[in-house]
Amino acid sequence: MKTAAKVFLIIGMIVQGILIFPLVLGLFALDKLENGNKDQMTTWGIISIFFVSTLGGIFMLIYANDEKQASSEPQRSYEQSGQFTTSSGNRDDAVTKLKELKDLYDQGILDETTYQEKKQKYLADL
Repeated sequence: MKTAAKVFLIIGMIVQGILIFPLVLGLFALDKLENGNKDQMTTWGIISIFFVSTLGGIFMLIYANDEKQASSEPQRSYEQSGQFTTSSGNRDDAVTKLKELKDLYDQGILDETTYQEKKQKYLADL
């Protein structure tokens, strides 16, 4: 009985120790999710997959990837005046405007007449 008690005490200590490990890692992952940069979120997302929560880690990686893409691509908009802008405020770049105009035309947002008018205007700016 003494040996069995020792075995189960050791097993209990190991199990309890293992349960604390995901708790601590989960707290760190939550902190990085709220306050960390995107690279830290990627690292902690991978750690979370293996030691805390598979789904939580996967969602953390997806979120970090979306944030990286959103921060690397300028936000584009088409204003009522017909001016194309980017979040960097570069309104004088006629080449960028032409590319954006072509994208809008290819997506079917602009019709042929509007596309040709704007294209001629931006070519005149070159």
